[in-house]
Amino acid sequence: MIYSNQKLQKNAWPPFTEWLKKIQVPNGRRMLIEDNSKRHRLDLLHILINLPYDKPEKMTLRDINERTPLFKDTVNNMGNQQCMLRAIPKNQRLPKLRLSGRNTHNAINWLKNKKLDEDKYWVEIRPRSKIIKLSAIFIINNNGIWGEINEGRLSGLSIGNCQKMPIFFSSNFTNWIFSKHNKYAIKIIKKAVQALKVTHAKTRSQLKEQLGSSFNSRKYLRGYFEFMVWPGDKIRFIDYNRIQGRTLAKFDIWQATKATILTRKKPAKIIKGISANSGKYIGKARIVNGTKVPSFQKGEILVCTMPTLEYIPYIKKAGAIIMERGTILCHAAIICRELNKPSLIRVKGATKKIKTGQMIEVDANKGFVKILQQH
Repeated sequence: MIYSNQKLQKNAWPPFTEWLKKIQVPNGRRMLIEDNSKRHRLDLLHILINLPYDKPEKMTLRDINERTPLFKDTVNNMGNQQCMLRAIPKNQRLPKLRLSGRNTHNAINWLKNKKLDEDKYWVEIRPRSKIIKLSAIFIINNNGIWGEINEGRLSGLSIGNCQKMPIFFSSNFTNWIFSKHNKYAIKIIKKAVQALKVTHAKTRSQLKEQLGSSFNSRKYLRGYFEFMVWPGDKIRFIDYNRIQGRTLAKFDIWQATKATILTRKKPAKIIKGISANSGKYIGKARIVNGTKVPSFQKGEILVCTMPTLEYIPYIKKAGAIIMERGTILCHAAIICRELNKPSLIRVKGATKKIKTGQMIEVDANKGFVKILQQH
């Protein structure tokens, strides 16, 4: 991925596709294709069930260079509006380009300066709201619904850098549980989930045939979903992923968050967290706050604020991973699950309370870290 902002590139907060390209995971290739084709699925869901989403204007580079009627209509309708522009290669080996936060006129001028081969790229321009009231990521499977809510932008959940603890929720389609009472969030989540109930048998058959979609016994579309809420309480879905929905089908959010939400007291040398992937591991801790740690040994426990792409070599070597930030459905947590590494997120103060070289126990089944040896 090529960014317009060198600072953003340096800080390494790329989209999920970049994680998949950098690390070898069993489902990596399938996950990459799935992520790159999400717009097609959202298009069809919008047509068949009227699912609200941030519908892009699609065109070729030739449309832009030759100023076709499609290009002119887009500029006339969106010229002064903030947008997200993506130049998507027809060959997946070529880099994507993305620009966010500028108006359409400026975004197109930026793209022209890249001098791309117009036969090798197509372009999406979609509206972008300055204000995001709420965002959420959730799973619908046979057993129910579960997910996370951020009272802000979706990147707080997907990247895992939201400052406040996300609101966790689940439902068995009849009863709902929320980790924090927020009347507005509860209303929005229920409305978003209801939009994914497909009652017409013919429409379900079309989605099964055209997208390979599946449904539970209550006629809800199964899968992984992301959405944002724009001013005016406008829900805008931005992802429907079939593979992630199946991968996380058996994940128990309340078991994962039990230590943080329900446990009020903790013994000395115990640090609570939230399980991103279950398992237990004992080993030496290694604090990583930068991108170069040549002494990181295989089997050490990675302890960090939040992993970025540069941390991938350490994630591969690590016996377990501890993060001070993160969310259950953030990119780093997904990668840890794919590699089957015991992982904890939201371990407050981990990089200060734990020292490099200390023997520690990571219990991601119960959601805590235990310091076994003072360094």
